[in-house]
Amino acid sequence: MKCFYFRSPQVPDYLEYIKQPMDLSTIQDKVSSLQYDNLEDFHNDIHLMISNCMIYNSKDTPFYKAALRMTDQVSCCSKSYEHETLTTALHFLFLFLQVDSSET
Repeated sequence: MKCFYFRSPQVPDYLEYIKQPMDLSTIQDKVSSLQYDNLEDFHNDIHLMISNCMIYNSKDTPFYKAALRMTDQVSCCSKSYEHETLTTALHFLFLFLQVDSSET
């Protein structure tokens, strides 16, 4: 797992709080290399990333607020793709997440 962002000088204590890092770059790599066997595994990584964000950042930060929005949007969006093939659903969901995270 890459997660190199969490070893940067800007967040030196991140790994003291977060024992299992996850980021969009790692998720994208897993989607691209077909490492997800099902949507549930993908959702677990998304929720892990969101949960980590909410644990590490205080409620008044834009990061925490973006994580809250992403939680609602992932839940809503996921229902739309439950009948798609795994590969199609993962690519659409990941593209959606990239667009949403770029808006914060």
